[in-house]
Amino acid sequence: MSYPDSPPAYTEAAKNTVGGSSTEKKEPTFVIGVDFGTTFSSVIWTHSSCPDMPPQAVQQWPGQSADQVPTELQYTNASTSSYIWGYQIKPTARQAVAPLKCTTKQRTPADDTADMLTALGVAPVTVVTHFLKSIRDTTIDAISSTILGQEFIRQSKMLWVLTIPAIWSDMAKNLMIEAAENAGFGRHREDFHFVSEPEAGAVYTLATMPPQGLQIGDSFVILDCGGGTVDLITYKIRTLNPLTIDECVAGTGDLCGSVFLDQGFEKYIRGKLGDAVIDKMSARSRMHMMNSWITDVKNRFGGTTQTEFEVSVPGVADDEKMGVESGFHVMKASDVQAIFDPIIDRCIALTRTQITSVRSQNQRVTAVLLVGGFGSSAYLRTRLLASNLSVEVLQPTNAHTAIARGALLRGLDGSIVSTHRVRRWYGCSANDFFNSSTHDVACSLKKFWSTAEEDFLVPGYMTWYVKKNDTISDTMSISFPFYRKIKTKTDTGEPNTMRETWVFKTDLLACDTSAPDFKWRNPGEVYTVCQLESDLSGVPKSRWQTKRASGSEWWVVQYDLRMRMESEVLVFELVVDGKSYGAVRMRFRAGAEREVEVKN
Repeated sequence: MSYPDSPPAYTEAAKNTVGGSSTEKKEPTFVIGVDFGTTFSSVIWTHSSCPDMPPQAVQQWPGQSADQVPTELQYTNASTSSYIWGYQIKPTARQAVAPLKCTTKQRTPADDTADMLTALGVAPVTVVTHFLKSIRDTTIDAISSTILGQEFIRQSKMLWVLTIPAIWSDMAKNLMIEAAENAGFGRHREDFHFVSEPEAGAVYTLATMPPQGLQIGDSFVILDCGGGTVDLITYKIRTLNPLTIDECVAGTGDLCGSVFLDQGFEKYIRGKLGDAVIDKMSARSRMHMMNSWITDVKNRFGGTTQTEFEVSVPGVADDEKMGVESGFHVMKASDVQAIFDPIIDRCIALTRTQITSVRSQNQRVTAVLLVGGFGSSAYLRTRLLASNLSVEVLQPTNAHTAIARGALLRGLDGSIVSTHRVRRWYGCSANDFFNSSTHDVACSLKKFWSTAEEDFLVPGYMTWYVKKNDTISDTMSISFPFYRKIKTKTDTGEPNTMRETWVFKTDLLACDTSAPDFKWRNPGEVYTVCQLESDLSGVPKSRWQTKRASGSEWWVVQYDLRMRMESEVLVFELVVDGKSYGAVRMRFRAGAEREVEVKN
């Protein structure tokens, strides 16, 4: 049995290497920033011992030379895990391609991806593992082809910093760790780290802004618009030298990236040409049509005075009613605007909400900084400026690679973010002693008799150890106190020495909205993040007090689960009387399981 105990305790831990600078270790290190994007991925690298060497972008991908590579993978033989990826995939095989980022739990317009993987018998985390391994192998080949020399490369460590959307769930982050470790990136928090995409964007953008344009107390909304996700975080400048920032309010986000524009275009073109015409087009022709939409329309809209745009529709016969002539369909600017506006309206609404939250704390927003591939859209910036937000809207240079460049800087200089804001409530459910003077009728109907406590208890009481919008840092830990009773003897009168008796399983619960006092009051809003498995079998029994109740002797077991947020991921350790007894196993519903080692 477990019961709520004292309020959570916030403590500061000694600064460790998590989030710190790789150069603090003073060993030659290749620092590599990886932007794992929904539609395209990019890699930027440098070496800690070569300060004069500009950051290098990986540009030689199998099949093509470019700054980015499509985040796509196609299995040529699923039974043998044979696959091709990125630019290797031919347009004629487009229907067999699995867009990857949604496979880490979040959905994109590629709603058929999960069904495709099920049919292939391939687990989503396996697909991401294969893609990340391809990214890693190509990056190592790119570094090896430079003039640095094989001996210099052999003697250097590699530190990877991978970006993840800020709106990802804890389970999605856990699956990403599993995929990266299986792909050969090493151990999480040792050989590779995570950084949220908006934080990476903030790091790069603020680093490229003139120092005289920054003042202590200035707040910037980072609007990271990528292919699938849009993330918003507001940072306030704490110090200028060195530059450090604090997260002002809990970040927000949604699935409204640029791939939803592609979805809108497909709906539009099917409405104009008809499903029969589109379905009759070859896979290559449909790919050319989509590429034409992206290159000639989507990427140019808002940055030109054109009133009409041409989209290639190979193989479609001329038809005046369809607007098709010589293999091209003509779109009016108003048609394109009708595709853009619903998505951009959601981006503006998110931005307005974020700014309102900051101003409600009597803080001033200096500017909105647009980063990410979709963040480089001229029309998005125009709409934001026209939305009466009363702030500047800035787009840094290299906005499409800002996330990877920010990840690189994070690896070189460590995190410049002093404090973060928690995006949801975290807590655990337990039994509460019934009190007729404080509990209502609903609690009275739920109460039950406990022989161990010889009292009435009410189930489902929520202790919210971490509240939404709480401040947390990489060096801060939060203790979850627990209290349990265990019989000292078995039913046959033998001493209770069974190990399983001392393995406690607790559901870590979360809530994104208003957190209830009892789980059963609003069960739809409270969900399970994972199960925490604490093994107290190694704790000396002499540490526990004993108590007699209902004719039996009981151990009174009190312990803490200490939570930290390291490299964007939750970490738990077991603590008894201030002493750590190691890691806490985290089991997620999807079956992914990870045991976190805690260094003391």
